Amino acid sequence: MEKDLAFGISRGEMLSVLAGVLLIPRERDGAFLGKFQHLQRLSLIDGINPGRGKNAQYSAYQMAVIAIAFQFLQLGITPERTVRIMKEKRRSIEKSLARVASIEFDQHGMPVEAPDWRYRSFLKVDPAALSDIKEPIDMLAYSVEPLTGQELRTLLDEQFLSSAAQRFSAISVSSTIGAIGIHLDLDMAKDPETFALGPKGLQFFKALYDWAVEEGLLDGDTEA
Repeated sequence: MEKDLAFGISRGEMLSVLAGVLLIPRERDGAFLGKFQHLQRLSLIDGINPGRGKNAQYSAYQMAVIAIAFQFLQLGITPERTVRIMKEKRRSIEKSLARVASIEFDQHGMPVEAPDWRYRSFLKVDPAALSDIKEPIDMLAYSVEPLTGQELRTLLDEQFLSSAAQRFSAISVSSTIGAIGIHLDLDMAKDPETFALGPKGLQFFKALYDWAVEEGLLDGDTEA
C-alpha cells in the first residue's frame, strides 16, 4: 500500500525526471522507454497495466522503486533478474528507502541540513551476471544488502580493501532519492548548477515520508 496520494506523476514526466537523474542522453529516450516497458511487462509495479501505463499516475513510492530498478540495470543486471531481486528483496529495499525518509528529510519534506554520512542509505549489490538466473533463493538473498554509510565504510575496509574480494558495487539510495527531488523542479531553475529544491520535490519527499510512516517503517519495523 502507498498512502502518498498527495503526490502523483505521469509516466512521461516520471521518465523525463529519471532520465535526468540517471544522466540518460535525449537520443536514448526511446531505448529508455523500452527498458521501462520491459520492467512493467515483468510486473515491477503491481496494479499498473503495461499497456495502459501511459495514462497512469505514479506515487512517490512507486517512482522510488522504479528509480532503484533502473540503478540495477545501470549495473548491468538484466531486467528479469532486476525484477526478481526487487520482489524477493522488497523489504530490504523498502528499509533503505525508509532510512532516507527518516535521515535525509523531516515529516514536512524539508531536507535535513548536512545529514550525517554515517546514517545515509546504500544498497550493496553483487550483480553476479554470470550466475544462472535460476539460482536458489538463499543465494539471491546475498545479492542485495541494505547498509548505512558507516556499515558501507566498514565493509569496504574489512571485506574489500583488506581482503581478497574481487569486486564491489553499491547504489546510493540517498543520492538517488535526493536527485529525484531536485530534478522534479529543475525546469523552473534559473541556475541549474545552484538549484536546490522546489515545490514538487518537497511534495515528493513528504509523500515518501508519509508512505514510510504508513508502512510502519519508521517504528523499527524494517527488518529484511
